[in-house]
Amino acid sequence: MVIVYTNPVNIPAPLKYVNTNPFDLSHFRWYMSNYADNVRSVLLDTGVHTLFSDPSVKDYPSNFVWKYVTAIKQVAKIIDQTGSNAELYYVIPDIPSDYPGRAKYYPWNVKRTVEYILLFEKIGKDLPGQAIPVVQGRENDPWSTVQSYLEHRDVYAKYDYIALGPTCTSRSIRQLALQIKLFDSLMRREKKHYHAFGVHLSTFKYMARRGVKLYSMKSIDSSSYWFDIKYRGGRGKTREKMAEILIGKIAKLEQVVSLVADNL
Repeated sequence: MVIVYTNPVNIPAPLKYVNTNPFDLSHFRWYMSNYADNVRSVLLDTGVHTLFSDPSVKDYPSNFVWKYVTAIKQVAKIIDQTGSNAELYYVIPDIPSDYPGRAKYYPWNVKRTVEYILLFEKIGKDLPGQAIPVVQGRENDPWSTVQSYLEHRDVYAKYDYIALGPTCTSRSIRQLALQIKLFDSLMRREKKHYHAFGVHLSTFKYMARRGVKLYSMKSIDSSSYWFDIKYRGGRGKTREKMAEILIGKIAKLEQVVSLVADNL
């Protein structure tokens, strides 16, 4: 089955797969202190939604790499201190071009993302956890990520687990489905698995209706439960009700994704 990561923030829901970012470690610390026994795997990402929602911000701040390395060590320490046996994965910094106003940064964003991968080859040797490099491209350009991977195949050859970048913000289900299918075929040929960021449930439903099968997708992440918490079921929800919504959303995602993905 495909792993579905989510960030529960401070919702009291026992989850197996949790993601966090450097801007949310206080919530992660709280969560692990309460649910460490449930957690099998933790995915740390850079928090691109926080950093790059402003289209004028082209790159990470100059001190970000140092802060991110510190965050990786902090997450590993929290896992250890809470007695968890969870695996730790961290995403190598990447530069998105699919957020609003950022299309102008393609193809520079691909080049810069590769530079970060090469940097982490040097500084990441002694870091805890397993690094995941990102293949970047352009929104609604299904072949762009295939092209990026093939142009830098020697860089990605060192990794068995890779992330597909421009999948968070697209509203074109058809283009996104094609991008995922093309990348999945490439990863299957390369004998690798991959993570896809923030793919909406509707995209998987679209693929399922058309009989699409994915063979190399290992994981996705989703925070779509926040929409249900905010807009469905009335106001004034208790944290227990939020937990119910979160668990139900993850179960629904797992169910629909299983109709498409057949990787493990």
